[in-house]
Amino acid sequence: NIISPIQIGSASNWKSLTSDYGSSFFIKEDGTLWAFGNNNNGQLGLGNNINVNIPTQVGLESNWLSISSGFEHTMAIKTDGTLWGWGKNDFGQLGGPPYNTSINTPMQIGTENNWKTIESAANRNFALKNDGTLWFWGDNLFPNPAIIIPTQIGSDTNWKVISSSYYHLTALKTDNTLWSMGFNFYGQCGVGTSNDIIVAPIQIGTSNWKSISSAYYHTMGIKSDGTLWIWGRNVLYTYGNGTDTPSFVPLQIGSNIDWEFVAGGETNSYAIKTNGILYSTGDNNVGQIGDGTTTDKLIFTPIS
Repeated sequence: NIISPIQIGSASNWKSLTSDYGSSFFIKEDGTLWAFGNNNNGQLGLGNNINVNIPTQVGLESNWLSISSGFEHTMAIKTDGTLWGWGKNDFGQLGGPPYNTSINTPMQIGTENNWKTIESAANRNFALKNDGTLWFWGDNLFPNPAIIIPTQIGSDTNWKVISSSYYHLTALKTDNTLWSMGFNFYGQCGVGTSNDIIVAPIQIGTSNWKSISSAYYHTMGIKSDGTLWIWGRNVLYTYGNGTDTPSFVPLQIGSNIDWEFVAGGETNSYAIKTNGILYSTGDNNVGQIGDGTTTDKLIFTPIS
């Protein structure tokens, strides 16, 4: 296990990345796509099912825009607005045929060219189009049948940012209002209760949100004033406030007003301040905090 951040290779032109369930994907500034890790269902897109332990280019195209990986499947958008998928397809999570068949090279989904951003988690996907509409396909959670083609959620046309996790979605609209839907058994939807299933987007709080992240069982957000907020499950000090008491509504963490970016894991929370310093909190049994130890952190700890 690696308990402190280490540089991967010597390239300095990486632009964006996504990782999930043992596979990692990276887009360079030149638009090329790279991958490594678990590949048992062809989710790396390399044309085979062989695991790879160094960054390896996927195809020869140089027009990849964004990418997101779920449980052994991968979705991506090119700069021309087309949608692509590969990997496992047992829940229709690729959004197109052949169903129940794994695909080990990128396959275009449909013919539309107005896709903007994609968020994959587990066996499902959420996506935004350039017209501000919100879309879903894949596993719709038992006992609901799977949605095997991209299907619009509602009729609103002002969605701006989405963040999905294994069980729930958090999203921002252009008016900076916060919305959530999905399983809520740890209060991760932020509606003030738990053990509910939120079947349509519901607004949370007021209209001053800037950044969000749906973690496994909790949610993180930053408001326009730079304050940090967390809600949902709080085990092993996921909140970074020195307690393990959960909140079913957004709870402010500390009083700092210089938070810029957030991301959450299963029992961890990560945040970056405007000065570029990375902070971590929570479970650290395999060094996922990144501070060079395997000691759990009760509060947000800076990673040098």
